[in-house]
Amino acid sequence: MSDGKKKVPYGFYIIWVLSLAGILIISTVFLYLGLSNLKEITGESFLNIIMGIAGLGIAAKVGYDMFKARISLKEEAFEVLTELLCVICGEKILREFKEGDYVGKVSEDVCPKCQSSPSIVAIYSRTPKGKEKRY
Repeated sequence: MSDGKKKVPYGFYIIWVLSLAGILIISTVFLYLGLSNLKEITGESFLNIIMGIAGLGIAAKVGYDMFKARISLKEEAFEVLTELLCVICGEKILREFKEGDYVGKVSEDVCPKCQSSPSIVAIYSRTPKGKEKRY
């Protein structure tokens, strides 16, 4: 497993910034055209104002979504755990995953109660406490 975050190409950010800048410029032009003709309110000036406001809203939403997507691209840390079960006394043991573990394998570990060799019954991952995703 890698311990960093996923690499996003710089072209992604360039396209993102350019598209946001384009939407903002077009929206600003529409707003300017709509507000410059306020002396005589026509359907065209009203439409320009609405398109300018809508464009600014779209730019804000796209920017917010891309910011959230960028944050979610960070790779999450998971704990991979192995659950052992002693067939003699029924003791469940939870430990970190070791290379070569598989379900059904008799482990080299020793049961703390009866000193026998437990079997691996489950391997799973979980998010460590304090690292849960928050929305």
